[in-house]
Amino acid sequence: MKKDKAIEAVDRALTMASDHLSGRRDPTLPDYLDPQVQRFLETLKEMKASLEGPDGNWVSERYMCRAITDGWPFESQLSELVCEAECRYFSLKASMQK
Repeated sequence: MKKDKAIEAVDRALTMASDHLSGRRDPTLPDYLDPQVQRFLETLKEMKASLEGPDGNWVSERYMCRAITDGWPFESQLSELVCEAECRYFSLKASMQK
């Protein structure tokens, strides 16, 4: 159940980040944040692969929410999805490593 929620959250963030970079932009994000969105997209892909793969190679770096808090517009929908995905992912990681 917790894993399903993490996968769903990562999928939603992946979809919106991909959409943003392909032209269906989050209107609250300025263009200069696109390189950061691209980096987040790559991290989200790694998260998804680790959740779906049998090897359990977890993403080790937790940085996206901190970066968002530091400089993204408060009203960004993409920021909400990315932070939810990261929180669910690392919560699941912590519960599975106990």
